[in-house]
Amino acid sequence: MMTLVIYDNTGKVWSQMSGNYDKPLGGVQYLEVEVPAGRYVVSVNVGVVPHVAVLSPAPIDLVAEKLEELEERMGNTENLCWIALEGAADTYEAVEPFLPE
Repeated sequence: MMTLVIYDNTGKVWSQMSGNYDKPLGGVQYLEVEVPAGRYVVSVNVGVVPHVAVLSPAPIDLVAEKLEELEERMGNTENLCWIALEGAADTYEAVEPFLPE
């Protein structure tokens, strides 16, 4: 959807609007950019010419990041479980000769 983005010289976004709007005619910097559904403009990169809108991460990117983090944590937890089980087995083997029959 075409979106009008009004920003200052530092790239800070002051306003965004979609639908029916009038383009500013002077004294204000603006971009018209295509913004995919579910995303929004977080800033404007004024370090390049022409200036470029910086979009928020797509929701699927955020989900992928979280999934990767959770998979890593699950792997770490699985490793800790195996270490604990091996330690318990070693302890049992060490005390087994002293257990009553």
